[in-house]
Amino acid sequence: MFRFEAFDENDFLEFLWQGLLDDFIEEVLKRFELYSPKVQFELILYIRERLKESLYPEIFAKALEIKEDDAEHIMKGDGKIFEILIAERDNKGKVTGKICKALAIPQTSKIITNLSHLKSKLSVLKKLLGYNFAVFFESAFSGGSFMLPLAVALSVKKIPEDLRFTGKLNSKGEVLKVDFIKEK
Repeated sequence: MFRFEAFDENDFLEFLWQGLLDDFIEEVLKRFELYSPKVQFELILYIRERLKESLYPEIFAKALEIKEDDAEHIMKGDGKIFEILIAERDNKGKVTGKICKALAIPQTSKIITNLSHLKSKLSVLKKLLGYNFAVFFESAFSGGSFMLPLAVALSVKKIPEDLRFTGKLNSKGEVLKVDFIKEK
């Protein structure tokens, strides 16, 4: 079988969106943890858009190590794509802002994410919102400035397209200081 994780990321995504990996989707999903956040994010979007009626939830659940009900909810339930502003440092140490897309899906049985190092911050949001959710990010990052845009995405039905948020939150909903505001 193919080592899909060894494919060039752009080639893999091209093959995916052309439907060329549909016959291998179970094998592709078995390697979910080996892919970059961007590939993981795109896989989730692809499944929601193109395979939600044909892919068995148990295959998806096994790949993500989640309950079947959560897998089906991620595949077919309400979700919202939103953007967060993150700061990146180049090889010379210069900090620049970058937009990172994410997909938020409310009302799962537990917090589910493709960036496990953010779980403690996601738990703060769970306490604030009062429910579990899934969130998949297209880029890896650290910090907590994603918390406000995620809370807004999960709480507000329609967000104006030209509006962006950044900010770390505590469990009371207070916006805390974040770094690199100007760069973002």
